[in-house]
Amino acid sequence: MVPPITPAPAPSSNSSGACVSRLAALAQMCPSFVAQVTAQAGNIPENATDAMVMEQVSSQAKPTPQCCIAVQGFLKPACYCDESVLRVLSGQGIGAAELRTVMRAAMYGCDFAKSILGTTC
Repeated sequence: MVPPITPAPAPSSNSSGACVSRLAALAQMCPSFVAQVTAQAGNIPENATDAMVMEQVSSQAKPTPQCCIAVQGFLKPACYCDESVLRVLSGQGIGAAELRTVMRAAMYGCDFAKSILGTTC
């Protein structure tokens, strides 16, 4: 089971900062949606098809429009690949593969096109 994403600490002087701030905004704007998606991420294999991911999120409450704006703000600049974000999350027991699974689920929960999430970092 993937642990829930908690708000990130303030960016340090040696981090890129922008993506860490976007992670914090994501955690603040969508706490219940992120908790639901994170809880279900353990049921979604890393190599899951789009249909499998959509099936997992279909039973969840839809995120708010503000939450989807935060999700989009995190996805579009590929913050899921940012080293500072990955360091923050690894301290919480969340690796890169788990983060991508959570972001895929969030992307489909917000009805975004698959193209928002790149195939690799």
